[in-house]
Amino acid sequence: MDHAAHLPSPIIRHLMLALAMLALLLQAACDRDAPAPAVGAVGNAPANPSVTPTAPARTSTSTPAPTATTTATPTATATPSPTPTPTPTALPAVVQGNPRHVVLAAPVAAAGAPCGLVDTLDFPIDPPDAASVAGGGDFGVYRRRYEKYHAGEDWRGPSGGSSFGAPVFSIGHGTVTYAHPDGWGRDKGVVIVRHVFADGRTFLSFYGHLDPPSVTLRAGECVARGDTVGNIGRPRTSPHLHFEIRTHMAGEPGPGYWTEDPTVAGWMPPSQTILQERLRVAPGVLWSASPFAGRSASRLPVGETPTGDVVVLEAGDLVGLAASDGRERWRMAGNATAALVDGSRLYAVNRAGEMSAYDLPIDDGQPAPTWTEVLAVRGVPALMPAVGGGVVIGDRRQLRALAPDGSP
Repeated sequence: MDHAAHLPSPIIRHLMLALAMLALLLQAACDRDAPAPAVGAVGNAPANPSVTPTAPARTSTSTPAPTATTTATPTATATPSPTPTPTPTALPAVVQGNPRHVVLAAPVAAAGAPCGLVDTLDFPIDPPDAASVAGGGDFGVYRRRYEKYHAGEDWRGPSGGSSFGAPVFSIGHGTVTYAHPDGWGRDKGVVIVRHVFADGRTFLSFYGHLDPPSVTLRAGECVARGDTVGNIGRPRTSPHLHFEIRTHMAGEPGPGYWTEDPTVAGWMPPSQTILQERLRVAPGVLWSASPFAGRSASRLPVGETPTGDVVVLEAGDLVGLAASDGRERWRMAGNATAALVDGSRLYAVNRAGEMSAYDLPIDDGQPAPTWTEVLAVRGVPALMPAVGGGVVIGDRRQLRALAPDGSP
């Protein structure tokens, strides 16, 4: 009799379970060490080239989800386009900071300038640039009620309010030569300041129509650029500042108007003078024609000749300056009050109201005029180029146009 028949049945079941587990472990070990099936083989069936299976030995019951079987379209690698070589371009000029700060200097006493030399000039209302005020465009304007020409500029206070009481400032370092609360009587207070430049030039700035209580300066005192000289007062007309730049009358108010062009009697165009002086000391300026050469009168720009000379009007003389270095190339002495360069022709009007035309270029300084026409204009006329050639002449009464040959 087999001894196993006498073993309790639970023991037999445990032995059989153990043997089955051992067989499974051995099979797993063999499978792990066996070579991988060939690509395309189904299940664990051996690859047999002579037998072509008609169907898989078994069908997988787990069908992959479509998202798993869908072959992802590979992202195309972008082929970099060749970068074109940039066309060289000129770099823009870059200015950092404020160039004005380069020329600013505190007043320091010097020989002939006890209150310091001028560093630069500002405008008398809302300095430095008078950006928020109106005025400065009426120098030399003929006023019918006086039958004279304005020797200064009228400036108003900040826009949007009354000009009365607006502060007035010294345009530059200088010495007070005159100050009086009632210097102009009913037209109120006056202050005059002398300014000295590093090259020895000097002129006076004039501030009129000031409110009398605000005039506290005295002759001989120093003022710096931007110091208050007074406030706008109430003259017989509406409140405004009468502002002049001149070379004479350091100790008296003067008339405010003149019987002819004020530039021939020692006055200078105020705003133009301030801007010219700023240009002279600006960084990078190679040269700047002095606006106070000759007979201490201003130089007014006229135009540029075909050969590159810059023509200016200086106390009645027409002067040609070399554009390269500013040297004087020729001088046409005379008593011109207005001039114009138009193409190859220079037109000039004198105090007698005569217009003369000169062919350009000019070399000897005293050429004979091509033609002369008597115009009988009043005061300083305005000259403009005429359409198609020639010149337009305007004064306070009329406009006239002359052809290049002088005919009306």
